[in-house]
Amino acid sequence: MDRRGGSEALRFLIVDDSGTGRVVLGAGLARFGTCVGVSDGREALRAFHASVTEEQPFDMIFLDIVMPHMDGITVLKTIRHIEDERGWQNVHVVMTTAHSDPARVREALSAGAAGYLVKPIRSASLAQQLRGLGLIPG
Repeated sequence: MDRRGGSEALRFLIVDDSGTGRVVLGAGLARFGTCVGVSDGREALRAFHASVTEEQPFDMIFLDIVMPHMDGITVLKTIRHIEDERGWQNVHVVMTTAHSDPARVREALSAGAAGYLVKPIRSASLAQQLRGLGLIPG
């Protein structure tokens, strides 16, 4: 499944068990597109699957690592498995966390994350991540 191109507003999925975290990140992304926020990994997988089957895929997923029920690394691995199984193009996934543990960074990147942001996420870091992935002009 192809990602949308052109001048359409981007679609973001924000996965964070902190309501404040979802609101803050959503406010930083609002100028680039629309955001859907969910509070845990199970909801993230449901939202991801629905977005693709409804042909409105997310352009990027911001995925907290530490969450109840299912951690972010497990969610990422599950998303990549589903994409591989169905032949879907990989969605950009950026891991977010309050911890800058180098082992977790390596684990996230080896699982298929496109990037890693440490909270609090600064708008300059956010824009840099979007530019680096080609989602906004450089």
